[in-house]
Amino acid sequence: MVSGPAFGPVRLTARKNSFQAKITLSSAVAARPGAASGSTTESMVRIVVPDVGGGFGGKNGAYPEDVLVTYLARRLGRPVKWVEDRRENLLAMNQARDQIVDATVAFDGSGRILAVEAEQWLDSGAYHPLGPVVTYQTATHLLGPYDVPHMAFSGRSVATNKAPNAPYRGAGRPEATFIRKRWSTW
Repeated sequence: MVSGPAFGPVRLTARKNSFQAKITLSSAVAARPGAASGSTTESMVRIVVPDVGGGFGGKNGAYPEDVLVTYLARRLGRPVKWVEDRRENLLAMNQARDQIVDATVAFDGSGRILAVEAEQWLDSGAYHPLGPVVTYQTATHLLGPYDVPHMAFSGRSVATNKAPNAPYRGAGRPEATFIRKRWSTW
C-alpha cells in the first residue's frame, strides 16, 4: 500500500525486509523518470513494515511492482494497493541456486589440492536485481577452509525468461559448498 501526494513525502507499507527495501525503493522512487529535480528525496520515503518474520532473501530489496505501485499512487494522488496470491508471489519473487559450475581440481601425490579452476553460468532470470552478488559469493567461498595456492574463476550471468535470480539464504555459499564437497570425494 502506497500513499502520498504527487510530490513530497511518500509512505509505503511493505511485507519485506525494511532496511533493504528502504535503500532500494527510496532511491528508485526519488530517481523515477520524469520526476522534477528534488521533488522526492530518499529521506522523504517512509517504509512501514509490519512483523513479517525472517527475510531470507525473497523479502530483500524492491521489486518492479513496488516502484510501479508507488508511481501509480503518486500519479493518481491516492493510495494504491498491490495484491498477489501465494502462487503469484512464488512464481515472480527472486529465486536462487540456478547455476552450473564446471570445476577442475589438481592434486599432488599426497592428495593436497594444488589448484582449482572453475567456470560458472548463472541463470539470472529476466533481469538481474542485485548484479553479480551470487557469482561473487560463489567465487569467494569456493575454497572454503582449504589452503589452495592457485585458483581461477570465471562467472557469467545469462538472461532468460525465468524469475530473477538473487541472493537467497546463503547467497552463493551453498553452491560453493556443494562444489567443494564434490571434489573432496574424488
